[in-house]
Amino acid sequence: NNAIIANELTQNRPLLYANTHHAMVVCDVDFYMTPMGPNVQSVGVLDPWPMSPAFHPLAPSETVAAHLGGQMTFLAAVNVS
Repeated sequence: NNAIIANELTQNRPLLYANTHHAMVVCDVDFYMTPMGPNVQSVGVLDPWPMSPAFHPLAPSETVAAHLGGQMTFLAAVNVS
């Protein structure tokens, strides 16, 4: 959820992300706080895909889970100790 995304990134912990095409690393999020939690405005990714810019924002449809009609198929926080 948005609270986990905002918390991980404010703690300098990037997230692993995949859309219907390939994997990327979520490293930036713009959000503002509301009484219901963070409202995410944009998500920035590092993208290894050769035809994409190295850093770019996700399209709105890429931030919606695939089972809800979007393109996001995977999002994970990583904890290495």
